[in-house]
Amino acid sequence: MSKEDNQLFEGMKKVLSNDNKNYVEKVKEYMLRGLSRERVLEVSWKIKEILGEDIVLTPTNYYVKSKENNKGVLIRAYH
Repeated sequence: MSKEDNQLFEGMKKVLSNDNKNYVEKVKEYMLRGLSRERVLEVSWKIKEILGEDIVLTPTNYYVKSKENNKGVLIRAYH
């Protein structure tokens, strides 16, 4: 991660030290949704880099919580 990202995460740690559990859970939810969106955009960019600009991609992210806390990206392709 970049230096700027690390600084942002350090700031988030301060926010998450809040005593209000509902507030903290909501902020965590927003952060995870933002990270999932970034993953999708990065994968879309990489696919275009490999397959060329002729491919049409519509990045869509689905945020799903797993019991094992797995993370990843789902790509649907139609031909």
